[in-house]
Amino acid sequence: MNKATAFISILMFSVCASATTVSEVKSKMRLAREAVTTALETKKNDKATMDRIQKTGDDVTTAMKDLKAAGKEAQVTELQKIWDKFKSNRDGKLKDLLTAGNFNEAIKFGTGEQAELLAKMKSIIDKLDGGGI
Repeated sequence: MNKATAFISILMFSVCASATTVSEVKSKMRLAREAVTTALETKKNDKATMDRIQKTGDDVTTAMKDLKAAGKEAQVTELQKIWDKFKSNRDGKLKDLLTAGNFNEAIKFGTGEQAELLAKMKSIIDKLDGGGI
């Protein structure tokens, strides 16, 4: 194998190795959802809880940016757009409500627009990989 072929092989392996699978995104989304539902169920809004909510959401964002599904690029793009809106809501209004201790309002918000966005994401994920979040 010549140097050029070796370089291309290494480069292709690097690109493939950095791609995130739908299964990995689903796993990170479950953890992010669990972080919020746990905060709501336990009515906790301390720094550790809020940091966990932030970290798990950021982990999903990172995974979404690297998500690859061959032949399904349009669906991946749509999923990423919906996640961006969902994350914006989560980092904005939802976290503001949690920080202020307005747990009932946070639940209402989470079961309204956020639930609709989550349902859209679940539908796309079902088409990409099967199985829900």
